[in-house]
Amino acid sequence: MLRSHGLARILALVATVLALVAAVGCGDSSDDDAASGSTAATQEQAETAEVRLKVTPQASFAPLQLGIDQGFFEENGIDLKLETTNDPTNTPPQIVAGQVEGGSWTWGSLPVLTSAGLPIVAVAPIDTGGATAEDDFLKIVALRDSGITSIRGLEGKTVGVNTVGGLAELHVRKAAENAGIDPQSVRVLVVPFATMNAALRARRVDAVSQVEPFLTDLVDNTSVNILAGSNVEIQPNLPFATVIMSSRFVEENPDVVRRFQLGVQRSMEYAGTHEDELREVLTTFSNIPADVAAKVSLPQAATSMDLDGIQAQVDALREYDFLDRDVDISEHVIEYPLPEEN
Repeated sequence: MLRSHGLARILALVATVLALVAAVGCGDSSDDDAASGSTAATQEQAETAEVRLKVTPQASFAPLQLGIDQGFFEENGIDLKLETTNDPTNTPPQIVAGQVEGGSWTWGSLPVLTSAGLPIVAVAPIDTGGATAEDDFLKIVALRDSGITSIRGLEGKTVGVNTVGGLAELHVRKAAENAGIDPQSVRVLVVPFATMNAALRARRVDAVSQVEPFLTDLVDNTSVNILAGSNVEIQPNLPFATVIMSSRFVEENPDVVRRFQLGVQRSMEYAGTHEDELREVLTTFSNIPADVAAKVSLPQAATSMDLDGIQAQVDALREYDFLDRDVDISEHVIEYPLPEEN
C-alpha cells in the first residue's frame, strides 16, 4: 500500500487496528456493543447522547469547543466531550476499539487508513487551508541562520512533519516538486506539532511544517524564514481536516451521528462570523497566550463537503505512490448531514 521509507509508525498503527478489529469480531453480542461504543444507539432521540472525540489541540478544531460553549451540541441532544492528544496516530485504534466515538484526522491521510481495510469513515468537514501562502495556517519554516531561504534549500535536509505516509508528508513532497528539486531528496521525520518548535530550535530537524497556533508562537519567538504555505503547495483552499468515526458506529447510531453533524455545522458557521470569540477559545483549547491567539492565521471553517477538492489531494497521494490503487473518496464519506429518519 505505502512506500517503505519512514512509514514504520503507520504500518504499526495498521497492524494494531486490524488486530483490534479481529478481536472485536470474535466477541459475543454484548461485548460487541460495548466495544463499538454504541450505548447511545439504545437511547431515545430526545435523550442526550455522549460523543467522545479525540482531537489535536490545533486551531482547526477550536470551533468545536466554541460550539460546546455556545450550546450548539447540547441543543441537538449531544454531550460532546473533547479529549486532546498530541499523537493522532493513536486515534484510529481507539475509535475502532470503542474507547472514543470519533476523532480528528486529515482528508489526505484518510485513504491511508481505508486502503488498509480499516472500518473508518469521514462524517464531517472541519476546515480548509488558505487561498494564498500568506494566509495559510500551515507553513514550512526554517531557522534564519540555517541559510535555508527557499524550498530548494531543503534538498538533502530533514523536515519535521506530524505524521508520515499521508497529507503531512505530501505537503513536503509537493513543495519540493514545485520548487524543481527531487521530492525524494528531502527527508521527513515525525515530530508532533506541540514539540516541533523545540525540535527546530534544537536543530534536530532543518525545517518544520508547522500548524497554527504553534506557527505564530514560532515566528514570534524565533528568527525564521517562511519557505512556503504547506496547504497551498497542493492546492488553494485545500480541504484539510475532518472528523472520523467507525463505520459500525455510524451504521448503528445514524440519529446520533446526524445530530452530531448538525452541531458541527452550526459550530463552523458561528466560528466563521465570530473570530474574536474563536481566538479567545484558542487560549484554553490550545493553551496559548492571548497575544499569540490574537495573531494566528485562522483556518477557514467548512460548512459543506468539497468532494472534488478532497478527491484532488487523494489523487496526489496516488501520484506519489502513497497508495497502491486509485481511491474514490466518496466511498469513505457519509452524507453531511445525514437525512432525518422517518
